[in-house]
Amino acid sequence: MDRFRQLLGNHETFSVPKVIHSLTSKQVLTSELVYGVPLDQLASADENIRNWTAGSLLRLTLEELFHYQFMQTDPNWSNFFYNESLKKACTTCNKQCMFSSLKHYY
Repeated sequence: MDRFRQLLGNHETFSVPKVIHSLTSKQVLTSELVYGVPLDQLASADENIRNWTAGSLLRLTLEELFHYQFMQTDPNWSNFFYNESLKKACTTCNKQCMFSSLKHYY
């Protein structure tokens, strides 16, 4: 998650919460609190928000594949949050995500 945060550090659309290593163990991942609505709950949101979110996710996917060569492949949309006040989508990871769904491509 630190690597993903580093890659998206100044991203205009996405942010990744900081891991609090002093409170993290092999079984528990502790990070900054992320505010927002899980993306899987945006189905009834305004069409402009849905279009912005879908376009942003597509751009991020292409950036991950071709620019960063590092991809967050977690299929759980509840790990992504839309924050309307920041006009940003935030991504979080659970402990499983740290080991299985962050892929580096060479």
